[in-house]
Amino acid sequence: INASSNISLVSWYVDGKLFKATNEFPFKVSWDPQIGKHTFKAVGKTIDGKEIMSEEVHFSVVDYKADF
Repeated sequence: INASSNISLVSWYVDGKLFKATNEFPFKVSWDPQIGKHTFKAVGKTIDGKEIMSEEVHFSVVDYKADF
């Protein structure tokens, strides 16, 4: 989502479940990946209540080292 001044909330979904929502700019999130196939999308809500959705992204995590 390209954030603009009329975005009041961004919610992130991982594998179809709400992962995090924030109303603090800059809107950002971090996630400790889990090995496997996943989907990710973001939903922005404007100050007038309109929802703007990103395309759903499909990806696979094949290896992850937390100290990397």
